[in-house]
This record gives sequence, structure tokens and C-alpha cells, in this order.
Amino acid sequence: GGPVVLVSRPQRNAGLGLLAALGFYCYIIKFSDRVLTYKTKKSGGGEGIRETVLRILWQTCGYREALTVTKLSLMLMLRTFGSVWVSRHWGKIVNSVVTANFPRLTQLVSEFAGA
Repeated sequence: GGPVVLVSRPQRNAGLGLLAALGFYCYIIKFSDRVLTYKTKKSGGGEGIRETVLRILWQTCGYREALTVTKLSLMLMLRTFGSVWVSRHWGKIVNSVVTANFPRLTQLVSEFAGA
């Protein structure tokens, strides 16, 4: 076999992903508005997806539920960021083992251990 070439994966842009998700959400809202306009012309009534979801949440959720959802969302974000950090750090550790860069390996393991 030939030499093994390690290719680093391209950097991902979180801002671009967020922008794409927001764009998709706006598209869904606009599409919902068009469907609503069509239904209103045809049957004389109706409401959009956004209005339906907000009405349901307003009627069913109180302060405690809103606080719980906020806490759970925050914990999910923190867990996700922690998992990403750990996976990137372990990737660096594996890379230092593969390239036999033992001083870097010692530094990374110490950093991971909190020393």
C-alpha cells in the first residue's frame, strides 16, 4: 500500500446553518400565508401555521412550562457544545498519536484532564 494521507475536514460555519434554518422558516411562513390566502378566498376563514402554534402555546403553557422549556433548551445547547468540544479534542489526540507527536499528545491529554 501507498502512504496514508490524512485530510482535514472542512470548517463548518454555524452562522451559515442558522441563516439557512431561518430562511427555511421564513419560506414556510410565507408558504403558509399563501395557503391561508387561498383558503380564505375559497372558504372565508382560517389561520396560518404560526398563528395556530402561538395560539396553542399561549393557551396551554404557563410560566412554569415556559421556564422549564427555557432551562431544557439551555441545557441541550450546553451539552451539544460540550460534545463538540470533546469530539474535536479527542480528534486532536488521535491525530497526535497517528503522527507520533508525543509532546503534543502529553499537552492535549493534560489539557483534557484539566491540568
